[in-house]
Order: sequence, then C-alpha cells, then structure tokens
Amino acid sequence: MSQLEVEQALVLRLLSDSAVAALAGDRLYPNVAPANASAPYLVYARVGRQDISRDLNQPGNLVQPRIQIDSYAVDYATAKALGRAIRQALDGFRGSISDTASPPATLRIAGIALNIETDFYESSTDPKLHRLLQDFTLTIDEQET
Repeated sequence: MSQLEVEQALVLRLLSDSAVAALAGDRLYPNVAPANASAPYLVYARVGRQDISRDLNQPGNLVQPRIQIDSYAVDYATAKALGRAIRQALDGFRGSISDTASPPATLRIAGIALNIETDFYESSTDPKLHRLLQDFTLTIDEQET
C-alpha cells in the first residue's frame, strides 16, 4: 500500500466535508492562490515537521507535520464560517484517508490538533479580503502506512 501525502489527505478530507464544500467548493490551493481566484477559497502549506520518536542513531516512526490553512473571503462572517467548518472537519480527527487510485494510497492519522487560529485583513488585495489562519499538527505513524 502506498502512502498518501499529508497535504493530499487534508485536501481530500476538506473536499469531502459538506460545510467546507458549500463555502469554498473546490477552491483549495497549495502555497498561493492564483491571481484570478474567486473568494471564498483556501490556501494550505506545510510549515513544519517534527520527528517525535527519533533517537540519536536513527529517525523514528512518529512524525508531526504542521499544516497552515488560510481561509479567504470578502466578508468577515464568511471567513469565520469557513474557518469553523475546517475546524470541525479536522480538529480531533483520527482515522485513515485514501485516494481513489487503484490500489489506493492511504494515510493513517493518529490525530489532528488545532494549534492556533488568527484573524487578518488583507488590505493590499483587490478585492480586500478577510483571512483566517489556522495551524494544525497531525500525528502520523509512518511505519503503519
């Protein structure tokens, strides 16, 4: 069985969530949104990774990647609603996420935790956008995948 990338797994989870899909549709972009992106939309990026079971001689199996998800919307209420939907879809999630390939690639997630949530206002964009930043830590046993 092949392993699904963390970012791919989160995108699949968010696309399958009806509340997230109702607000953002399929507008989920890695690292940066296209210039012509229609709000509301999401931008996600891996911002770190920690090996939490490493010993002095070798890497361990337990890793904790951190993923930042930014929700952009023209109005504050929509940005907050999108952030709430993302939080409900991800925070506390445990389980497997698979793609539709044959055979499917899978990622087994021991847990997802929301670390921080911060509001911003992007006054330099056209249109001006509200942004909600969310930082999540995932715990993954790479030996299980």
